[in-house]
Amino acid sequence: MRFVNLLFKEITSVSKAWYWFFSLIILFSLSYIILTVDLSPKVENDFFFSTDDPQLQATQKISEKFPSRSQIIITISGKDILSENFLEKIGFLTKEFSSLHEVSNVFSLTKGPDKPHLVPKSEFWKRLLLSKDNKSTNIVLSLKEKHDESFIEKVEKIACKYNTSDFHIEISGVPYVIEQIRRHLVLDLKTFSIASIFIFGFFIFILFRSWSVVLCTVVTCITSCIMTLGLLYILHIPIGILTTNIATIVFVLTLSHVIFITSNWQQISQTAPDNIYNNINKAVKETFNASFWCMLTTFFGFLSLLLAQAKPLRELGISGAIGSGVAIVMAYAIYPILLAIMPKKLFGKKPAIFLFPKFLLKLRLKPFAIGLIILPLLTAYGLFYIKTDPSLLSYFQKGSKLLNGLESVDKNLGSSTFNIVVRDSDNNTFYSDDVYKKLQNLQNLLESDPSTGMVLSLSVLFAEGERNPVATLFDREHLLDLLASDKFDYIALDFVTKDRKQSLFSILMHESTRTVPRETIIAGITEKVRKAGFIPELIGGLFPLQSEMSKLILNSIYTGLGGLTLLFTVIAILVSGSIRITFNMLICIVSIPVFMLGLMGYLKMPLDIIVSPSANVALGIGIDSMIHLVMRVKRIAKTGGTASNIWIQARNELFMPIMGTAVIVTAGFGVFSLSSFPPNQIFGMAVVMGTIFAGATALVTLPYLSAKIKKV
Repeated sequence: MRFVNLLFKEITSVSKAWYWFFSLIILFSLSYIILTVDLSPKVENDFFFSTDDPQLQATQKISEKFPSRSQIIITISGKDILSENFLEKIGFLTKEFSSLHEVSNVFSLTKGPDKPHLVPKSEFWKRLLLSKDNKSTNIVLSLKEKHDESFIEKVEKIACKYNTSDFHIEISGVPYVIEQIRRHLVLDLKTFSIASIFIFGFFIFILFRSWSVVLCTVVTCITSCIMTLGLLYILHIPIGILTTNIATIVFVLTLSHVIFITSNWQQISQTAPDNIYNNINKAVKETFNASFWCMLTTFFGFLSLLLAQAKPLRELGISGAIGSGVAIVMAYAIYPILLAIMPKKLFGKKPAIFLFPKFLLKLRLKPFAIGLIILPLLTAYGLFYIKTDPSLLSYFQKGSKLLNGLESVDKNLGSSTFNIVVRDSDNNTFYSDDVYKKLQNLQNLLESDPSTGMVLSLSVLFAEGERNPVATLFDREHLLDLLASDKFDYIALDFVTKDRKQSLFSILMHESTRTVPRETIIAGITEKVRKAGFIPELIGGLFPLQSEMSKLILNSIYTGLGGLTLLFTVIAILVSGSIRITFNMLICIVSIPVFMLGLMGYLKMPLDIIVSPSANVALGIGIDSMIHLVMRVKRIAKTGGTASNIWIQARNELFMPIMGTAVIVTAGFGVFSLSSFPPNQIFGMAVVMGTIFAGATALVTLPYLSAKIKKV
């Protein structure tokens, strides 16, 4: 603290030089970020997990055994899909898609099958190219390993060129869905992050009635965001599906420190209005201790996410930890300096207590505190209804043209990949007569399951091969060898290993009509595999990965919030010096996620990987408020007085910064509820619910529970 005081005195004595110095630093940092750092979100096909995650290893092993490529599926519907005019257009589309250098192969009615009119009789091609009602057909694009977002734009342009009312085109496939998610994240990153800054600035002015405070606050918070993004770039931490909101989170973390500094400075200035430098110095000293403990709690809270196995949560953990450290450094290194060198005439005379009418301070705590204690108990039952396994299509807005198209494709074909590698229970080869019958039986069992769409397997390939008159000259073993040769583009190796002991069932799962958890569906399919006489050896694909993710989300919430609560207990004891006060603080802290998550369960709001960090944000606001309140109580207690009066005085002094923080954060994150990207909508609404409850709990429940303590 002596170093901070000495540094601040030196800064204020050469204010103009420091002003230009920090202005140049900010300008340079901003220019560096804009010119060199790629801030666009990176959303890959395996965005749920990193390559070293156990959940992804089975999928990788399947890819090694059965090399396959990503696919884009173009679905075209019309009155007569086998008419000459329709097939001519299919041919033009196929040719244009084949010309794209990112495409390795194209299958359609005009490319692959011998004759389009024979496709309905083909066991293989009818599954791949026709819908079950024969009213639409598919063009399947097999992609090369490397392709970026520009490829999807090319596909969309070609589709748009031919799309008409009687030749209606829809695009699907995992790469397409992932690209749509990335676009929504980019749009929200550009639109709502900027909008949030303006809203934060507006409410800061309403709160403190000072353009200087607004300017200093916004500059400090933006600098924190810039520095955090710069460090993430240096450390090679990409902007991913969760870290797209890291700038807003860091802005809020910095803002929390700044609001308490400003509030303390304005209160001190009421007794000595002319001594600006000294008053700011006092405010810094008075606020720093509480801010440090708040930062420490937030820092380790984010670090706890590193224990999660999901890659996005780990990325958010390290990003948030870095951001929390940068936030306190910028808040105490830059904000006081900027505040001190601002022209005095630009400061507001009094804080905007009118934003929170004085009668609120005179209301009895008891009825409101009891209500805030009962409320989490009522919503706790909603925890059993939390939906952590939403459809992949829930990432898109209901009623939108995009979602309607994806749902149409999903109902006809399926949209989420599910691959299962099986071995015969008697370890026979897959060309034996006995195993062939089992394959046909399993194929029928899987196709009869309402959760499955297209099912491709060795059984289908055998049936297709046996349609050829030449096949009668070969037994099944030699037919399999022929299908695995270059003459047939090694197609058999997509479904059976070289030793003929393992075979792949490639399934597309329905998402729009799913009503039960993925885990239940997967268990049902594996049971069918065993019932048919096979052993399920490997399970992979996006569908089971999402199932694993749903379990990891709950685990990360329980372990993350549990670890944060344990850490907060230690810090609360150190800060309060009282077991009773610590216990009261814990009651308040635990009630925040219980209320928030329980209410989400009642409202049937999906808790996906993007929404899940909202609990940490709201809990952080509550922890900050309570630590500042308890430390203010400890300071006031030195002057004497009853516990009740001390808590009431501390609450009254911090009422505005605590409620101000809640209002500003609520307004800023509330903007996300206007997003066209449902996960960001729910994330914003969840933070709003949690933040309002956290602020009310800190100002009402904690003082009420602690006011009767004999010794503070």
